[in-house]
Amino acid sequence: MTEGTQLQPEGTAPERGSRLGRKLVTVVLVAVLLLGSYVFLVSVLPRWWAQQVGDQVDGDLTTGGLLGFTYGFLAMLFPLLVLGVVWRFWPRSVWAWVVGACLAILLATPNLVTVGITLGTGSAAHAADRTLDVDAPWFRGGMVVGVAVALLLVSFLVYVLASRSRARESAREAQLGAPRE
Repeated sequence: MTEGTQLQPEGTAPERGSRLGRKLVTVVLVAVLLLGSYVFLVSVLPRWWAQQVGDQVDGDLTTGGLLGFTYGFLAMLFPLLVLGVVWRFWPRSVWAWVVGACLAILLATPNLVTVGITLGTGSAAHAADRTLDVDAPWFRGGMVVGVAVALLLVSFLVYVLASRSRARESAREAQLGAPRE
């Protein structure tokens, strides 16, 4: 071999440097993506949601209450049903819980955004709050009632399913313990 052409074993400094560069670029891209998502969620989404709801309600009290009830009910019922399905069929699967939680959060987005508008202190939340006050009266109240009804319905469903399970188990024990003829 000549002096300038020495072979380097794998994992040497040039290869480590390129891996470090790729990791650094990945970290920077993820940080920019997270920052951009945060800015979108805080400044754009509340105003957009309030405009969409305001356009649908168009200042009518009855429409505001009914639409709020519908959004609140469905955006609470569907996430709870998704989590119930995961709990029933895949209770020990971490991946099922992760996917189920992500889907539940996505389905609950109307409720989460409306709560963010109501409780938020930023300028976008205040602007969206004013838009909902003027263009969508009773929407937030209807949404609270819809959430409460969905929670009561799911609680009743859980109670019925649990009591049926207990009744079946009690009947099975009684049948096994009874003398056979």
